[in-house]
Amino acid sequence: MKPWQTPGDFCGGIPLADRKSLSCEAPIRFAGTPHHLLYPLDLPSGHRAVPIVRAGDSVKSGMPMAICPDGFDPPICATSSGIVIFQEGPSHLGPDTPLIGIETDGLDLKSPPLPRLEGEALCPEQVLERLHACGILGMGGAGFPTNEKIKRLWGPLQLLIINGAECEPFLTCDERALREKANEVLRSAELLARIFNIPRILVALESSRTSAMASLRTALNTGEFSLCGLFALPDRYPAGGERQLIQTVSGLRMNGGTHPVDHGMLCLNVQTVLAVGAAIEKGESLTRRIITISGSGIQQPSNLDVLIGTPIEFLLEACGGIRPGLQHLILGGPMMGFSVSSTQIPVTKTTTALLVLDPSELPAPSNAVEQPCIRCGACMDTCPQGLLPQSLHDQVRAKRMAEVESLHLLDCIECGCCDVVCPSLIPLTDRFRAGKKLLRRYLADERLARKAQSRHQARLARLQRDQLEREQEAEARKNALGQGAQPQIQEALERARLKRAQRLNAAKDSGKTDDSEPN
Repeated sequence: MKPWQTPGDFCGGIPLADRKSLSCEAPIRFAGTPHHLLYPLDLPSGHRAVPIVRAGDSVKSGMPMAICPDGFDPPICATSSGIVIFQEGPSHLGPDTPLIGIETDGLDLKSPPLPRLEGEALCPEQVLERLHACGILGMGGAGFPTNEKIKRLWGPLQLLIINGAECEPFLTCDERALREKANEVLRSAELLARIFNIPRILVALESSRTSAMASLRTALNTGEFSLCGLFALPDRYPAGGERQLIQTVSGLRMNGGTHPVDHGMLCLNVQTVLAVGAAIEKGESLTRRIITISGSGIQQPSNLDVLIGTPIEFLLEACGGIRPGLQHLILGGPMMGFSVSSTQIPVTKTTTALLVLDPSELPAPSNAVEQPCIRCGACMDTCPQGLLPQSLHDQVRAKRMAEVESLHLLDCIECGCCDVVCPSLIPLTDRFRAGKKLLRRYLADERLARKAQSRHQARLARLQRDQLEREQEAEARKNALGQGAQPQIQEALERARLKRAQRLNAAKDSGKTDDSEPN
């Protein structure tokens, strides 16, 4: 048994100083409306949205501005009113991402909401269409469309898990949502459970989040939420990872390539559940989310209710600005987030936090000098997926993709635990992230090669089949000639003689006619 593992718990992981006290006591407040709102057209799924508005058009909050061509991702909706603009600029996807934006007019006009779903309209098919139309997707980081997540279901759902675990340091946005909106979260969860016939709901969060636990217990004690219960998770990173959460709650360890719905479980983030409830009951599109602004470099650490598309510069100003000398910006948590150099990057639906840190506060040093691996095995002991990071590292560096695939690199969740414990300061997570790109390209090439080989083999089989059929037909004709075919042959010859005689007679008659004519 690996360190920190108990029966029913996930393997590996590491304890981290939570640093949540900086922001967890401040109530959620609205950040305000910036002068510009920006929306990257490149979506988390890898697709690119196609604009359905033109520069200069007037839009209102909730109005669709761009759609995914294949209908997989939900539409990109305006989050305030104003005039449409197009440009290229920095985003979490790169320095020159195509963007669609709004010059806000300060009026925050809203488009008419969709009708409330009730009665016969409150059925699974209608609800899935509504979630897509309202732009609902996973707000915990992955950004997978919620309607597509539920569509993967092949059998009845047995458990709905509300993931309230914020296992990364500094993050408290979901905790504040649970403390201030516990009744709303539970009501939305029960609404979803009754629509999809889910008999049980668990709200899972770390055992140290006592204030959020107290708010949930107060709501549960009213007796209004009969399907709901609480589950205390270990205070160990990454307890909030979906697979780790499933294993802790149910004892089930999912194999690579499977999803919770394959096992009768649906796992949703706290803010996703709130957005689902608003879409069903109020017909509201997802236009805002709560994010944490924290770190030693922030003057006033806060949890802000933010319009999707708000540039992070606006949020820094809303929190009093940055302390002098501290400029290390991170979107997301310190473990799985990424450093950014521009303050014009907009908030997306999956942005959980904006941190301003001193480099010494990072769990893994960002400018460390890498040393050779000493084969200590610490990375293996802490990997929550049970992988072999040291072997993966060797194979990735050698670009032996077949071996990399056999070591299940795609099961890596990029949590960064191996980076933290590595005494040689090897940036394992960055290497694995780059290795995944190479592996996906290798697998795509392999699929194309197998497809081409399959087509070639099918062609050879078809040619052999056609040749065999021709040979069989020739043999059948040959056999027919040798088995009583003389009468037919004689009949054919007789017909040919008759036709020849008819032609000769016709020619003779024609000659006689010509001789009898006068000169």
